[in-house]
Amino acid sequence: MKIGINMQLLSATDAGVGQYARNLADNVTRFDTDNRYFIFGDPGRLNAFDSSNTTVIPTHSIVSRRIRRILWEQLILPGKVTARNLDIMYYPDHTTSFLRMSCPVIITVHDLAFLAFPKTFGTATRVYKSLAVSRSAARADLVIADSEATKRECMRLLDLPEEKLRVVHLGVSPLFGPVRDEQKLEMVRTKYGLEGDVVLYLGTLEPRKNLVRLVQAFHRMKARGHGKVKLVIGGSKGWLFKEIFETVEKLGLSEQVVFTGYVPAEHLPALYAIARVFVYPSLYEGFGIPPLEAMASGCPVVTSNTSSLPEVCGDAAVFVDPYETDEIATAIDRLLDDPSACEQLRAKGFAQAARFGWERTAREHIRIFNEVAG
Repeated sequence: MKIGINMQLLSATDAGVGQYARNLADNVTRFDTDNRYFIFGDPGRLNAFDSSNTTVIPTHSIVSRRIRRILWEQLILPGKVTARNLDIMYYPDHTTSFLRMSCPVIITVHDLAFLAFPKTFGTATRVYKSLAVSRSAARADLVIADSEATKRECMRLLDLPEEKLRVVHLGVSPLFGPVRDEQKLEMVRTKYGLEGDVVLYLGTLEPRKNLVRLVQAFHRMKARGHGKVKLVIGGSKGWLFKEIFETVEKLGLSEQVVFTGYVPAEHLPALYAIARVFVYPSLYEGFGIPPLEAMASGCPVVTSNTSSLPEVCGDAAVFVDPYETDEIATAIDRLLDDPSACEQLRAKGFAQAARFGWERTAREHIRIFNEVAG
């Protein structure tokens, strides 16, 4: 069987969905020796795919130019799929071509935040995503959801029948684990200017990540006596992020809040290891990999009691109402003051993270590919 995977979404940073797509493709092509894979994308991003069952098809389209990428996916990719006589075409990021495909199509829907929280997106992004995802999900032969929570959202917001949906959890990279190399830890501390105790957030800077309330909670926590603790906010700027920086300035926290920008993958395990607490107060997540990465690295987690996060984190995190700033502050306070509670969370976190591996995720996708192909 010949299976196509659209990997045009890979970027220089491979954050978020790009990271998911690369990990999935790496593992699917490694563990599936019966089928042949055709990977469409920028050859500069796909040079690692050199296995005997994989063919890279260059797109010569510049990923950073979003309009050009969308036009290529909509108008050119369907012809390439037909020319290769593929049996299945898989889209890791919820949007197919509006043109009819010559083979069955599978998409993954990671979340529907643009429908559930429309005010947290710019108008153009919201309108395009709403149109593209709704139509793509309706036309796809099968839709993969990252979590049971996302499956329910697909049924509620896209009116998809349950029999058209499959749930496949994401995986945690084996890159993440306890870091005991003092030289690596010191290098990361120096690079990002970290001193003393660290409360860490990692993810895109955008409204649904709830970072304004996190900064406000940190300010309340500081007032309670944790004077030397720093809040480290790691991740690239997304959209509508100005209020985060304005809140830091307004509360006089410029010296206590560190914005690292994008953090490369090789620095992440040490950053998790340095942190006393990892806080992920997101309003809405389709899955939420960062809390699992923190758990795998031995860092206690505070996260939201909403969407998929309780499903993903199990009993290995402290859950808070993300709309209650004081509740977030109290949870961080408690862990900073209670080493015993932190140790319990570390033990549970290692066990929880171990349940999510990319091999398992890949094998579930392979099973679905074979199911759809009949």
